[in-house]
Amino acid sequence: MTRFLLYFFLFASTIALSFLTGSGEIQRWRSESAPPFPLLLEKIAPQKECALSEHKAFAIVLVAHNGAAWCERALRSVFEQDYDYFRVLFVDDGSMDNTFERAQQFIVDNHLEERVIAMRNETKAGFSASLYRAMQICLDKEIVIPLDACNWLSFEGAISRLNRVFQNPDIWMACGSCVEYPRYRVHYAPEFNIQEIRRKGYRLPEPIPFLAFYAGLFKSIPLSQLLEGGAFCDTPLAWQIPLLEMAGGRTRVLQDPLLFENRAYPRRHAEKTASLADHSFSRPLTEFPLPSVAKEGEVDVVFFSYDRPMQLYAALESTHRYLSGSANYILLYRSSDARFDEAYKQVLALFPNVQAVKQSGKDFKPLLEGMLFKSEARWVLFCSDDLVVKETVDLDLCQRMLDRTGAYGLYLSFGRNIQHSYILSKPLAQPLSAELGNGVFAWDLRRGEGDWKAANPFEMSLYRKADLSFQEISYKNPQTLQEEWMRRLPGRAIGLYFEQSKALNLPLNSVGGSKKRNMNYMTAEELLLKFNQGLKIDIEPLFQVNNPAPHYEWAPELIPR
Repeated sequence: MTRFLLYFFLFASTIALSFLTGSGEIQRWRSESAPPFPLLLEKIAPQKECALSEHKAFAIVLVAHNGAAWCERALRSVFEQDYDYFRVLFVDDGSMDNTFERAQQFIVDNHLEERVIAMRNETKAGFSASLYRAMQICLDKEIVIPLDACNWLSFEGAISRLNRVFQNPDIWMACGSCVEYPRYRVHYAPEFNIQEIRRKGYRLPEPIPFLAFYAGLFKSIPLSQLLEGGAFCDTPLAWQIPLLEMAGGRTRVLQDPLLFENRAYPRRHAEKTASLADHSFSRPLTEFPLPSVAKEGEVDVVFFSYDRPMQLYAALESTHRYLSGSANYILLYRSSDARFDEAYKQVLALFPNVQAVKQSGKDFKPLLEGMLFKSEARWVLFCSDDLVVKETVDLDLCQRMLDRTGAYGLYLSFGRNIQHSYILSKPLAQPLSAELGNGVFAWDLRRGEGDWKAANPFEMSLYRKADLSFQEISYKNPQTLQEEWMRRLPGRAIGLYFEQSKALNLPLNSVGGSKKRNMNYMTAEELLLKFNQGLKIDIEPLFQVNNPAPHYEWAPELIPR
């Protein structure tokens, strides 16, 4: 009998194991990785009720897409609240009906112009993209309530209830329940299992229908977590899970039904059952996030030059004219003989604020890293000597956008106008990009084509020094550094660019030789002769020029310096 039971157990175990393996359950169990650090902070009390001591500021973000039949009801539910300390950010997401006009008419009829900021996406960008756009004008300590404009608040005391909840400093976000319309069935906010969170992190089968959170918390999410292939992820899980993780347990779950979720409206969120396949855990924040108060600092503007005093002069003239913000100018150069040395001395005499270091041979790596990492500047803007800035660039804005997004770099030679590759002699497809506000777009550096793929790091590109890993790379000149650097890009590196490119490359000649016609416009010797005659490149015609490629095929006029 014992032997029979043993055989039966082994047989049953084999069948069960085969079933689990075939069904993928074991693989799923193995793939559930635990967070590499604790997601819940100790010594916080989010359930504690605190006395009412202040009126918190709220920002209600209403996102509408073809919601003309419902947007007025949503607006009315907000302005019928018994709480006055809020404003509304209404984003029309490329509606094809008269949603925006209906909302504007409601605002004007009820004299609400001073309490509503209305924005419009020309084409549909999605809920997450619209929310991100609105967040850029929210104050860090405003409490944001994002709503689809086909839904509405369930009762006039909803914001007052949240104001009482957020009196507790250990609450950075709150989840609420909702009522399904028109069936009037309550969907309760998820209850989180603390032990499961510690073991596996937050697991949400579907997005939470109602959330309120501090704007600074949302702004702390790295942009790479919100984008997929260069566009904003459709699923709200992309930002809801990082919010929960960064809050570190400072979350209050309310069973109060605060929202009517309109199921009579065709669902705009087809992503309700979507999941995140490539989610990386976010560390809990130990202090209240204030991303907007990050201070701008100095930028090391680093030029590389070899036998190009004429081009370097144009590059320095344009950067001194058009770059605003605090900048330290650094030149790392080499020359083939004393004649070029003398010409470089003339350039430096005309730009005395440039710190110049001459290479003597195989010392490029120690010289570059010595200049970069001994300087206290947090940022570096790399430039080759044949670049020209063609319009104003606010370095402080560039720093803020990189800090705000967590992007890898900002590329001033790229823009919506770049649709051709001079190097490859063919058209370029625009990479899928997300509009962020302030005329700035983002794309996945690894998903571009041609010039857009892992954009050239020395074509007027701004980086955080903390992200550079030069000490780990073996290189002997800018070309080999560039090649090795591109192989070490982070897996989800995000690049930023302005709608119109701010700089261009003048391919008058090539350091290594080229078959391109314009790269043989004048030899280094001929340009040196012209420079010694007191001439310079006239950069005036390049002001706001609409160049189709980063390299601009153009025959410059040489004029007296």
